[in-house]
Amino acid sequence: AFEVKGKKMVIATTGSGGHAIRILCQVPGMSQVVMEINVPYARESSTQYMGACPEPVVSEECAIMLAKASYQRALNLGFRDFSPAALRKGMETEFIGLGCTAAVVSNRPRRGLHHAFAASYNGSSVKLRTLVMDKGRRDRKEEDECVGRLILRTVADALEIEAPALSVLTEGGEASRCIVPFGSHTALQRFCEGQVSSAFFFPSAEPHSGTGKGLCEVAFPKGSLILPGSFNPLHEVGASDPAGL
Repeated sequence: AFEVKGKKMVIATTGSGGHAIRILCQVPGMSQVVMEINVPYARESSTQYMGACPEPVVSEECAIMLAKASYQRALNLGFRDFSPAALRKGMETEFIGLGCTAAVVSNRPRRGLHHAFAASYNGSSVKLRTLVMDKGRRDRKEEDECVGRLILRTVADALEIEAPALSVLTEGGEASRCIVPFGSHTALQRFCEGQVSSAFFFPSAEPHSGTGKGLCEVAFPKGSLILPGSFNPLHEVGASDPAGL
């Protein structure tokens, strides 16, 4: 069984990663943490998911862009319900996006490296892992398993839990890890610097460490209407009730 409290994650992987998806889906309780797994496999799909497609696709930049897009997706899923209880729960949750991009054995020889990049992003920092595999040492399935272990290790880094050693990864290749600070550490500062589109203030909540008390980064769905003012007690206004506006 698997249990991590206060964290929710969305994962996106392209080029490889099937092994990691299979392993994650076999763990009881994983759906309590992993909200969604996306495979934007074709370039068109990756471009739509990230909003742009960097060159080269298999790069640190692409992994971080996938992680940030997954983070926004996690926020969208986490804040679909704007009731006070749901908002409070969302603000007490650390949302994480994870992205992986890889180049592995294909139906034609690759000119470049067989390698992969995996990154996680939680709104304040990026954790990055890289993997380089020796050409000709493994077949497609074996390289996918290596990339899968890289993804699982990145998941463990993001959730701050123990993970298996990287001995399988480092045979014929190498894995490394670094933490890249990303801008300011409060949602309000990130909003003022243009790094996020919205910052929601909920004074009675206790959001996760690093966001600033009572502040939460929220990606409101398209078509949302935010009414300024004080509503206590809270009341609902429907589209069919223009007098309520």
